[in-house]
Amino acid sequence: MPLSTTQPLNITTAPSADSDASSLLRGISRPLLVAIIVNAVIGAGILGLPGRAYAIAGTWSLLAWVVCGILTGAVALCFAEVGSRFTQTGGPYLYARVAFGPAIGFMVGWVTWVTRPLTIAVIGNLLVGYASAFWPEAGSGAPRLALITAFIAILTMVLIAGIRETAFVSTAFTGAKLVVLGVFIVAGLPAVVWERVAFGAAPDLGTFASAVLLLVFAFGGFETGAVVAGEVRNPRRDVPVGTIAALGIVAALYILVQLVAIGTAPELATSERPLADAAAVVLGPIVGRMFALVALMLLLGTMLTTLLLGTRTMYALGEQGQLPAFFARVHPRTRTPIGSILVTCGLAYLATVFSTFTGALLIATSTRILTYLVTCLALPVLRRRQDVAAPLFELRAGVPIAVACTVVLASLLFQSSWTELATLVGVSAAGVLPWWLARSRGFG
Repeated sequence: MPLSTTQPLNITTAPSADSDASSLLRGISRPLLVAIIVNAVIGAGILGLPGRAYAIAGTWSLLAWVVCGILTGAVALCFAEVGSRFTQTGGPYLYARVAFGPAIGFMVGWVTWVTRPLTIAVIGNLLVGYASAFWPEAGSGAPRLALITAFIAILTMVLIAGIRETAFVSTAFTGAKLVVLGVFIVAGLPAVVWERVAFGAAPDLGTFASAVLLLVFAFGGFETGAVVAGEVRNPRRDVPVGTIAALGIVAALYILVQLVAIGTAPELATSERPLADAAAVVLGPIVGRMFALVALMLLLGTMLTTLLLGTRTMYALGEQGQLPAFFARVHPRTRTPIGSILVTCGLAYLATVFSTFTGALLIATSTRILTYLVTCLALPVLRRRQDVAAPLFELRAGVPIAVACTVVLASLLFQSSWTELATLVGVSAAGVLPWWLARSRGFG
């Protein structure tokens, strides 16, 4: 994947934030970026989906993880080429705006942003489920509301404090996740009952595709690096490299975790806390309960980076003039997008309080696939453009790969039920009103 030697004027490059106190701060180095992406990806998916995937496809769920990892890797390579043209905050929204115009860009930005509060709802409800393992009252009523209020408030304060502070906290969460999953894998592999891992009759294609569709959520978040590019020191080089490195780490961990879960947890298909139940089998019931406590920390880490992605997408919409300037307002001291943080975290709180794990999961997965699909379509379009900087990362066979990813993503999207598709259309259509208001008031 050779680097381009020609670099025409990058008309999408933002001015250096270090020289402009009204802009975001470029405080993310490449190692911190990798840690942020790993933290963004590893979370609710691997803690909640091994059991659900096994219930759908049995041992073939292992292959579903592999297929989903390959698909996500191919999509990430498309992101890597497209992202190596840009230095601004926005990710899929920015790519769609430049490739297809402001209307499509706004809708992608809207769907990308809406996905984040829904993702927080997925993670938050799973967090409540794990908390109920040692605090049964946390599952409902006032204790549930108090728990949700506390963790959303803490994460909001971290985001407001600054990008460097957010990156360091995220890195600490990443290190903890890698240690915990590493211990789970190392201790669990010798305890695997290999008869349980034997492959039975293969599920039909539709069932297998449904399992893959579900697992897309577990790999979601790799686009975080692209979205926060405006705060990365050398985004055109660091975002592609950081994204690919992070996904490689995540994919290896996911497949090994699923293997251990299948081989050690006899009630995996019906488990609400599959890794905690597997840890109880491998290391004893006391450790299993401790694992439920550790899971809370892992989930909080993912929530932090999910909110980071959502707030920066809304900031990008404001920065590009497609939403009122309030959403691009930067705190004068911490240089964080204060307006976008308050709105996104507030809506994430409401979504968590008033939703369930499964309902939010299906919507969040479908909207995420849509944004991935548009970015893959942007790759061949931007290759024909002469007014955009040449990519520093050029994907060999990029157009065929982008087309193949588009076809597969579209096929997965239509594996959704009519209810889920109707919800996706409704979420997208909900952006028409703010788009119209923005246009009528002279924005975007």
